[in-house]
Amino acid sequence: MRFRSSKAHYGSLNFSEPARVAGFRWDLAGLALATLAGGLGLALLAEADAPLPSAHVEQAAAPAPAWTQINRPFELYGLEVSEVAKLSRTYEARRHVTGGGRQDILTFGSLKSGSAYFRLVLYRMGDEDAQNVPFFVELARRAADGGLAITKSQSPVPLATRFGDVEVADLSLASAEGAALPCLGFRMDAKTLPWRMTGFACGGGMPLPRPELQCIFDRLDLHSAGDDRALAKFFADAELRRNPACAGTRLTPASAHAAWLDEKEAPPPLRLSKH
Repeated sequence: MRFRSSKAHYGSLNFSEPARVAGFRWDLAGLALATLAGGLGLALLAEADAPLPSAHVEQAAAPAPAWTQINRPFELYGLEVSEVAKLSRTYEARRHVTGGGRQDILTFGSLKSGSAYFRLVLYRMGDEDAQNVPFFVELARRAADGGLAITKSQSPVPLATRFGDVEVADLSLASAEGAALPCLGFRMDAKTLPWRMTGFACGGGMPLPRPELQCIFDRLDLHSAGDDRALAKFFADAELRRNPACAGTRLTPASAHAAWLDEKEAPPPLRLSKH
């Protein structure tokens, strides 16, 4: 049996030896690429089937509280009004952790019962940054501190008191258990020292006249200022500006309706004491 020559076998095509070698090299390169692609595909499939690593989430530490409660605080302030004495009363105080400021909180009555309610926050500022926020924002924060909410509010109007002008606004104050009641919200910043007074006065379902609120402020006293000479001087100066119309009366010199702190009794006639 005779074999045909390579030229005869491939016809007129003339494959030289270098060409055959080059073709063989391309075949090897293709095989290598295919092997590499297959391996990469298998690796991707294996990675896709592998469970995803759990995300590492760093838990941010809760910020330290800015205020700390004072246990059994010495009562720096007092409010001597006979009608207020009939109501339940709490006295709280807290100290700013870094700045040293102090807030004294006097609360009379309970808004939940629908009776008279009075809450007063007296803030002697320290080195902390006491932000000056708008009137409504300030009162909304104070209401939240007491578990209450302001449902509506009018614009504040200044009311002259022995401590200076106090911003006062008609508003509605509500607790989680009851309907909103008409109240007065107030705020005052002292002119001569960093001292602020904010709070609420509610007449037990009836609007509270501003003259009655004015006389409540007239009865606010400082029991002791300790080493705080500026605060002692502030109250001493305010002592000279007491309203004579509020002296010797139960609350106010006159009232057109039942006293806001006692709905069952009509206010007594005006009688000034002789002390």
